[in-house]
Amino acid sequence: MVAQGKFRADLYFRLAVIPVELPALRDRQDDIQRLADLYVIRSCERIGRKIDFIDPAARTALADYAWPGNVRELAHVIERAVLLARRSHLTLADLRLPGAPARAPRPSQTGEVAAEAAVACVANDASLDLRAALEQVERSLITRALQRANGNRTEAAALL
Repeated sequence: MVAQGKFRADLYFRLAVIPVELPALRDRQDDIQRLADLYVIRSCERIGRKIDFIDPAARTALADYAWPGNVRELAHVIERAVLLARRSHLTLADLRLPGAPARAPRPSQTGEVAAEAAVACVANDASLDLRAALEQVERSLITRALQRANGNRTEAAALL
């Protein structure tokens, strides 16, 4: 850039005392796995979740992805996965890598509970008041999400 006149030469020489060349993350396969593990630990501590491991298919996807956003993108992908994971480990579906094939969501236990609660409301209430039944189901799901997230509203919202 100095040769092209796009960067001041005097500034370059002040900054280039000890040049550090760091290859792109996609060129450091071993670092991807270690960094992913580190970011899982950090995210779990900050968010208050427990993730035991990253499954092999997810690790393969992490290694195969090009990481145009480098380390910062990896950190954000892992943090989002930890926040939204529905299991005690991260799967390929949890990572939601750009360009990865979308999978149809599996019905969750929460969805099954909502359906059961809605049926119970209608069965126990002769009025067939849809609005009241939906409000009751919504309250129930919010309460369960808050319990599962140990009172963390951000995590509960993500679960919902």
